[in-house]
Amino acid sequence: MKHRELRFSPEQLRTSRRTSAYACVGLKERGGALYPAEGAEACATVGASAKQLFAAAGAVYAGGNGFLYDVSAQTAYTILGKLTAAAAYRETSGESILFFLTERGLFRLAGEDYNQVPRMEGGDHLAFYHERLFTAKGCELRYTPPLDPRVWDPDTQDAGVLPIPWQDGPIVALACFDDALYVFAEHAIYCLTARGEDLDFRLEKLDFAAGTIAAGSAWVCGDALLFCCTRGLVRYKGSFRLLRTAEEMGCVAGVPTAASRGEYFAIAERAGKRCLYVYDVFSDTDRVLDLDADCVAGDFGGVVFVKDGKAYALTGVAEEGTLYAKLHVSDGDPARIDCAACEGEGTFALTLQAKDRSVETALPAGKRKQLPRTVYADQAEIWVRVPAGGKLTALTLYLREE
Repeated sequence: MKHRELRFSPEQLRTSRRTSAYACVGLKERGGALYPAEGAEACATVGASAKQLFAAAGAVYAGGNGFLYDVSAQTAYTILGKLTAAAAYRETSGESILFFLTERGLFRLAGEDYNQVPRMEGGDHLAFYHERLFTAKGCELRYTPPLDPRVWDPDTQDAGVLPIPWQDGPIVALACFDDALYVFAEHAIYCLTARGEDLDFRLEKLDFAAGTIAAGSAWVCGDALLFCCTRGLVRYKGSFRLLRTAEEMGCVAGVPTAASRGEYFAIAERAGKRCLYVYDVFSDTDRVLDLDADCVAGDFGGVVFVKDGKAYALTGVAEEGTLYAKLHVSDGDPARIDCAACEGEGTFALTLQAKDRSVETALPAGKRKQLPRTVYADQAEIWVRVPAGGKLTALTLYLREE
């Protein structure tokens, strides 16, 4: 009996013309192998009304209407209004001070108390760039004097308001990247260079036209700037590139996002179920974590998400993960899969679903195994479950040609 052997590494499963619809749930690709990805560990109770989450200076802050909660220190503060943004400022002494925005104004957290920055209106977004604090509300960008974010007086030199054209929509995100401040409006992106006096500010509109930009979705990720729009996930590094479509991500415009250690996180939906989508900027790979979240935040210290009033840290490994792919041999090819093998560590659960039947079997690593029943190879759907502590380096399918 004649057999044809098809061997796929994880990279080949992603890129081969013989496969499509590749997806990983709870798996992470590293060094040419697939491992169970991160698990979740409860770290604090933040309250059911916590709908915002921010990472700043190695700490994570949750908030909602009338409260701010330091997840790291497990300390709660009563604030004026609803938390909309937060960022840390490193003073000349080396101390990091948290500034946060509500619709009532800008506030500075000092010890166990906070002070309001006089005259500064509330807003939706906040960033520090070249020793200035910038806030955004509607189509206006406000900035403080250099080296002194605790005051704002537009009647004095080096503090004021910078408008953008109303036709581009309101400002939806701010991000510092490559020695510039990028200002994201709903339908346009601006690059602001502001290294000296405000008279020398330069605001340049970039050539971008790929749909509405999602609020709060712009993050520096590795060596690039990533953001979401109606078309999907976009990378900017001197030029724009669409990395994944919205359909590939399973995300809709406006979902919470975050970035940490060269990875971009977005709350997604697959098969009617919420999950956490992750894109790795260095390997150009993505994965899905079977974790439901209301909001997410991340920085160099890691990633935290909130679900039903509790905060969870991504840590350790998941109990298991599953990869999926669809096999393409050739139209009308009658070849059938009758054996399979997995390389790596652990015992894998293989499921094959074809137009005529489905087969499930356990595959110990390194052992070729006869399937209980054969299935047509062309258009066959493949699931491989990787156990906790296991790793998958290759999948081999043996096709019996008829």
